[in-house]
Amino acid sequence: MHIRNKKKLKGIEVEYFFFIFGLMFAVMVLGLWQQMGFSLATERMSELKVNTVYQIKNILLLMQIAPVETYTCASLKNCNKVSIHSNYIGIWGPANDYFDEKEYLSDSLIGNMELYSYNEDSEAWEMVGDEPYVTSCGSGDQVFFVCFKKMDEGVIYISKLVTVGK
Repeated sequence: MHIRNKKKLKGIEVEYFFFIFGLMFAVMVLGLWQQMGFSLATERMSELKVNTVYQIKNILLLMQIAPVETYTCASLKNCNKVSIHSNYIGIWGPANDYFDEKEYLSDSLIGNMELYSYNEDSEAWEMVGDEPYVTSCGSGDQVFFVCFKKMDEGVIYISKLVTVGK
């Protein structure tokens, strides 16, 4: 009888071991899956932000030295809203499982990106003016273009927004 109870207890110990091991494995897999998803979302949003900021930055820096009456556009997609200020660009990301709709990527991912570096001329940004330009971005089958127009040597206007179906 004594040997039988030991075998029974050993069987229960094995069951508990596999139960605890399975539970720990499930928690680890779930945590890893969530971390991978958040990492991918962060990477995509960060890449979107850097690409959008540098696209607009390069346009304005080129317009600074371009001839009078210059006109060019930058595409905005896969974001909710973009605001162009005289010293930074704010980008809000799309709603998903990892970012709320009102997530302000300029603050949440890599800090406010200044539009010009310390050694760059800030004249182009001063041309944009003090009032921020705020617009929505394209999503799905739409691409929005924010267009810049240099009218004279001292002013760059954000002139219009064009929507194009893909």
